[in-house]
Amino acid sequence: MSSHVVPRYPGDGVVVTTDWKKCSRELLDHDAVLIREALA
Repeated sequence: MSSHVVPRYPGDGVVVTTDWKKCSRELLDHDAVLIREALA
């Protein structure tokens, strides 16, 4: 998953939609391990 910051101004016509879903605790824990290992 990634997120980008896009400068906005009123009436710019940009519409941002997402289909966020809750991840399982197991998947979150697994991703946390991978992040910790990458930062070690």
